[in-house]
Amino acid sequence: ESEGTTDDAFGIASRAGDGDDDKTKRIAVYMFGSGIVPVLCSGVVNQGAFATPGTDGVAAIVPGGGTVKKGCVGQMTEAGSAGKLAGCNLGMAQTVYTA
Repeated sequence: ESEGTTDDAFGIASRAGDGDDDKTKRIAVYMFGSGIVPVLCSGVVNQGAFATPGTDGVAAIVPGGGTVKKGCVGQMTEAGSAGKLAGCNLGMAQTVYTA
């Protein structure tokens, strides 16, 4: 379940968690899209961010509901920093409007 209006979901949990931070539980997540591949990050890219081509890899897009269109190669499934590889769900590619 989404925690707020700024969450960028990339899958659906197969069952609910118990909400106990002291326990570690693994649950299956059904991913949206078609495949996760490693991509090179151009800067800091957070998990859940939409990714666009950057200068030396991918950079994060901040959706703003405006009129400027940016190409999106996918949605990040993990965080990454400049020069590092991080997972990106290419099946989530789309056009993103920014402010």
